[in-house]
Amino acid sequence: MSNVDVIKGQNRRLDGRKAKTIAFVSESILPTQVGRMLDCAAAYAQGNRSCSIRLVLEKLLSRQGIFAGCDGILADVYKPATIELLKATGLPIVATTILGDPDIACVDFSPEATGAMAAEWFLQRRFTSFAFCGTYGNLFYDRLGEAFSTTLRNAGFDCITCDRKKINETALRTRAVSVPSYLDKWIPTLPPRTAVFCIHDRRASLVIESCLRLGRAVPGDIAVMGRHNDVAICACSPMAITSIDPNFRLQTYTALQLLEEMIDNPDSAKEKKSILIPPLGVVERESTNVYPVDPPWLAKALSLVDDNINRRVTLEDLAAAANISQSALQNAIHKTFGMSANKYILSVKMREAKRLVDLGGYSVKELAARTGFSTQSYFTRAYTAYYGHPPSADLQK
Repeated sequence: MSNVDVIKGQNRRLDGRKAKTIAFVSESILPTQVGRMLDCAAAYAQGNRSCSIRLVLEKLLSRQGIFAGCDGILADVYKPATIELLKATGLPIVATTILGDPDIACVDFSPEATGAMAAEWFLQRRFTSFAFCGTYGNLFYDRLGEAFSTTLRNAGFDCITCDRKKINETALRTRAVSVPSYLDKWIPTLPPRTAVFCIHDRRASLVIESCLRLGRAVPGDIAVMGRHNDVAICACSPMAITSIDPNFRLQTYTALQLLEEMIDNPDSAKEKKSILIPPLGVVERESTNVYPVDPPWLAKALSLVDDNINRRVTLEDLAAAANISQSALQNAIHKTFGMSANKYILSVKMREAKRLVDLGGYSVKELAARTGFSTQSYFTRAYTAYYGHPPSADLQK
């Protein structure tokens, strides 16, 4: 199943057939996450017109007849009792979490691609000290942490991992004192300029709160990244959280398309599938807005590039901001990144352009304006030279 197949599915029509009724069951404790998935499911149903979505609340699952008239179940669940209850319905089920259950098809975010993306992003920023803040015993989080650590090891770096046995999801959901208390003991053990990758934005917020209690500056001393790009949590944290956007839309569309295939062809339900969705990209905010490089004036110059991504920035601008000569700055950038200042500036703009292309909804003209190019043609030439194909080719995907 390709991304193109998912998008094409929006244009299918019923041709007189009865629409399917799909029950959406969620045990998520985050209203924003449930809302995002429901928005995506509703958009799929409205565009596809082959199904309708029925929200089934967790507290009503045991009610007799709650799934009457339903043709399949989209399950955002993790509790063993709930899983068994859903399986007892006999309906086709597609889970949106990795359950490790061979009887249930799964469409989840790829922990391997996500962990690798976080590590590679920190490595591009020239961090040399890394930590993973996870939770013990969760299949997804264990794989996420292993992918993060493996990517770093392959680059020649170690990863500090907090004792996940002492931070469990039950304590985190209730915001029990034990979780912040343990973080307060763990964070002082981290070296200066450590990049911390957290299993989700809630954990990232707790890490930031602990850092502030202990007097460790974020992001100057500890840089923090979360996962899910939950805008409410990222914005309401004491410091805006950089987070990986996992691509809820692609996950939900893929899961619903797979579920429809299982409903239409019951034999296909016997061939359980596991589909992993690659993350959309890193959404940078204040919690990682730092370059852990020396001398300090170089970090200041590099930050200027990020802060002015939508306008033209020159070597002269960077040298003036860093209060250093252009030749000294040029030499420092080449020593750190192995490229000229102009090529470094271009690489930052091209990464942002690619992120916006993957998000979708932008024209080539808008992409040019958002990345500081004076004309659309100039942007197209730069993008083509950098990626080997024009931006229109990626936009068409």
